[in-house]
Amino acid sequence: MYSSSCSLFISFSFSVIGHIIRDYPNQAFEERNQFTVNVERLDSILVSNKLKVGLMKMDAQGFECSIVEGMGKDVAGIIDVLKFEYSPMFLHSHGCFDLVSQLMNYFDVYTTFSNGEFSGLTDNTGAEAIAETTSGFDLFASKRVGSRQ
Repeated sequence: MYSSSCSLFISFSFSVIGHIIRDYPNQAFEERNQFTVNVERLDSILVSNKLKVGLMKMDAQGFECSIVEGMGKDVAGIIDVLKFEYSPMFLHSHGCFDLVSQLMNYFDVYTTFSNGEFSGLTDNTGAEAIAETTSGFDLFASKRVGSRQ
């Protein structure tokens, strides 16, 4: 019997705890592949321990808006760069239509990171335009230049 636990950050407008979250409606899960996950808010770990995060990757299969809503300025202030996938199919299926706009409350959002530099500053409209040509792509949120510590 396999048993494991880990900490992860979940802050949703509605609770998903105790529910199976599928990538698509008919996705099946076998009982033998299920295990218990202990949940702890990210801010309780980062803020209370005065940690700094140079790079964080966020991949929540469309629940990104819920994470950003729960993030708050304390957690956002700890993160220098946030890499995330922008996939309208997943985002829209969970009612998330303004992820980039939400992130812009804390960060500048870019389409490209190359040779140590960000480029392609974008907004929600720009991200949606790019999304029309692909099913999903990475974006980068970086602290505004004046707020870097």
